[in-house]
Amino acid sequence: MEATYLLNSGFLVRVGEILLVFDVFDDPAGVLPK
Repeated sequence: MEATYLLNSGFLVRVGEILLVFDVFDDPAGVLPK
């Protein structure tokens, strides 16, 4: 797994061929690590 932190306070995670982009300001449930 690769995690790339973005300048817009988010991060992109690549797992195999799957790309997941997270925005830390769009996490109302608080499920992402801060």
